[in-house]
Amino acid sequence: MELGQVLPIALAGLLAVALLALLRRAGATVARVREVEGFRHAVSALEQEVDRQLGGWIERIDAVRRGQAQPGEVVDDFAAALRTLDGFAGASRAIETPPAFVPTQDAYTAELERAARSLAMVEHGCRVLVSAGGHHRQLEATTAIKRGYLNLLHSRTALQEHAELIATARDPLQHRWRTSRI
Repeated sequence: MELGQVLPIALAGLLAVALLALLRRAGATVARVREVEGFRHAVSALEQEVDRQLGGWIERIDAVRRGQAQPGEVVDDFAAALRTLDGFAGASRAIETPPAFVPTQDAYTAELERAARSLAMVEHGCRVLVSAGGHHRQLEATTAIKRGYLNLLHSRTALQEHAELIATARDPLQHRWRTSRI
């Protein structure tokens, strides 16, 4: 074979290898973007439901705090609310998280657990008010309700901030291919 025939075949082979490498990298990038967007969508959907539930509970607790509702009316709902929050925390842990978002996702889950503890504190205060001990027990109950209420408000805000951070954060691994050869 002559050099005039071998050279085009060698160049075509080299071009095919380069094209395959480029397609492999592009496929990996597309898969990574799909994974991150799926994660963001899952967190956003969970956050909307969590925020809706917390908003309802906060309104009911505020009504008890202000004396517009009786503590006995909401005490029975706390067991279901705590189960719901535990379910949200479990759903948060079950979301497949890209490595770059693990710390933020862990913080989000920790805030869900904090919200559950806050709700348990409010439940304790309502149960004490229902059982009506003495004046000291009433102070303990109102303090527990107020602390739990404020912690629940702070948890809700922190959950919204974590979800916003996840929605807007730039994935540091997404543009890594540019520097991996340097």
